[in-house]
Amino acid sequence: MEFRQDIQGLRAVAVLLVIADHSGVRWLTGGFVGVDVFFVVSGYLITLLLLKEAASTGRIRIGEFYARRARRILPAASLVIVVTMVYAAHEASLSRVRELRADGVWSAFFAANIHFSRLQTDYFAQGPEPSPFQHYWSLAVEEQFYLVWPLLLAVVLLAVARAASRDAMRTRVVTGLLVVIIAASLAWSVHQTMSAPATTYYSSPARAWELAVGALVATCEPRLTGLSALTRGGLGIGGLIAIGSASVLYGSDSAFPGWRALVPVLGAAALITAGVAGQSGPTRVLTLAPLTWLGALSYSLYLWHWPVLVLGPLSSPWSGPRATATLLAVTLVLSVATYYLVENPLRRQPFLRRGRRGLVLWPVTVSVVLVGATVAERQSEELLQARLNPVSGGVPTAEATTNAKGQPFPHTPPTLSPQLPIARRLGEALRAADDGSPVPLPLTNLPEPPDQPFPLPGRCIANSLETSPAEVCPLGRTGARPTMVVLGDSQAGEWLPAINQLGEADGYRVLPLIKLGCSPFDVPEVDGSGAYAWPCTEFRDWAAADIASLAPAVVIVGSEAMSPRMRAAPGRDLSETWVDGVSGLVDHLRGDGARVVVLADTPDLSFDPVDCLTSPHSRLQDCIGAPHPGLADANRTTRTAAEEAGAGYVDTVALLCLDGRCPMVVEDTVTYWDYAHVSPEWAAALAPYVTRLVDAQLAGLTASPTTGVRADAGRPSFRP
Repeated sequence: MEFRQDIQGLRAVAVLLVIADHSGVRWLTGGFVGVDVFFVVSGYLITLLLLKEAASTGRIRIGEFYARRARRILPAASLVIVVTMVYAAHEASLSRVRELRADGVWSAFFAANIHFSRLQTDYFAQGPEPSPFQHYWSLAVEEQFYLVWPLLLAVVLLAVARAASRDAMRTRVVTGLLVVIIAASLAWSVHQTMSAPATTYYSSPARAWELAVGALVATCEPRLTGLSALTRGGLGIGGLIAIGSASVLYGSDSAFPGWRALVPVLGAAALITAGVAGQSGPTRVLTLAPLTWLGALSYSLYLWHWPVLVLGPLSSPWSGPRATATLLAVTLVLSVATYYLVENPLRRQPFLRRGRRGLVLWPVTVSVVLVGATVAERQSEELLQARLNPVSGGVPTAEATTNAKGQPFPHTPPTLSPQLPIARRLGEALRAADDGSPVPLPLTNLPEPPDQPFPLPGRCIANSLETSPAEVCPLGRTGARPTMVVLGDSQAGEWLPAINQLGEADGYRVLPLIKLGCSPFDVPEVDGSGAYAWPCTEFRDWAAADIASLAPAVVIVGSEAMSPRMRAAPGRDLSETWVDGVSGLVDHLRGDGARVVVLADTPDLSFDPVDCLTSPHSRLQDCIGAPHPGLADANRTTRTAAEEAGAGYVDTVALLCLDGRCPMVVEDTVTYWDYAHVSPEWAAALAPYVTRLVDAQLAGLTASPTTGVRADAGRPSFRP
């Protein structure tokens, strides 16, 4: 095909927008639309190539097409995966490397979008570090489109093979087919973006229309060559304005793709159309030498920039703009080397260019990635073992006990006496961190964290889709008559190791009624896709009926406080809705004759504690958490509502943090299990403190004076 410098420049614009967005350029908050520009360019070029082949030979050679794709994309994509895995093995933690192995393998099979969608990974999420392979989702979308589109074109050719005006008929049929694809895919994208934005972002059906728009421009190209210079100039200016405005005005709070993707997509299509009959006016900007050179590097730049920005800080001595500039320079060097030493040589290799021989790259590169990922994981395991057992060179000693996987697990959780204030224990841990102490591996509950922080089988906890657990499993003194119910989400469940000991000490049978991801308070909630979480309402109704039949003496309630999943009830703001929910539940439970204690919400971390503590270069001071924004206000609101309704309140944050700092290691025990939950070992160690705090609250509480009569008459209740 004729080489178009303006399209090469448009590629450069697209990749620069993406890199700027990922680098944190504040005024380009919508730089992610560069991916949409890539989709349009790709759909245009690939379809134009296929149509020219059909016009000249009368057929589309599917095997040769896939061989060309293999030469174009596989070498560089596989190289980046393997190098990233090897680097992570030496610089990241074992837990991170294990996660990256799965991400890398899915990426090698060009199914990264399916993988991240299944994990409900939010492309715009803040906080926990994303996968360095997350950007492979767009490559997966393209390749999935090209698994289908050439076959459809081949079917069209076969259908019109005997038509009198074959070329005109082919154009009409292909145009009609593309219009149908665009309409159906765009409608699906708009619908799904409103109901499930996190997963729709990665969806091939919701993105197909963007590639199809480029394909439509290619199909209509013969009729576009006659456009006047004035029209082409207007299209060029409009295209630049559309892409630029989307890059500046969009942001992480913009529901995307949906209808908003029309702006950058139509802008890219306008720019391509403007250059069909040659460069003039605004499209000449795209032909500047620096842009065309970067356009040639765009594929390698796209592949390298994200792993470098995500993992580069692990070994960078700098932070802030200086570090970002350094990492971008590294990205450019790696991209130039990949383009000139890998991309071009293998794409032009004479042997691979013959017929379908390039197809051999598919099994070869996948095998290389699988082997590289396995080797990287083993290297990471050996490095961690060396840190755990420095004297024996990484081999567990005979004296060290091991867990089920044969990894060192030499200690038992500490038994803490409440006579020593917890603030003193936390203060000593923070002083050790401030003194620059290394992570004292091995720890009580590392390197192998538990599968979950709850001392219960899965059947005893309701998951996100269930409306009740399959079985209520007693803890504490299981044969006792006085009953203590633990009601709530995972923020209640994380304290079960301590409440179990409380029940044994005070003579209670403890019955946990736990549903993950659902507050026990009657507050509207949505699930991860943004849809109303009806199982939460069903769980609350079930729990209310179960508690009424149990007639417990005590109910301990725990919940995430005013989380992003929660919504305000009609006519109320979120704070008012939350207060109504807390006071309403307390009234209800006290009306059943129970004394009620509400637990504070615990801090969410901005990092994975296990990942941080096992990273090769980490020190204790690198793994200090802090209460997340809004936690103090939310807990204060909860406390006021609970106490005014007659419940007790336990400030569990004081058991984890001191003066706004939360150490991840206290007395050789990891305090957190993941981003948001206390480790079961530390919860069990804190049992004496939890028992004393709960008992102090219970001593001052009574049940509702209307014991046996419902106290929730007329209380506000949310129902969809």
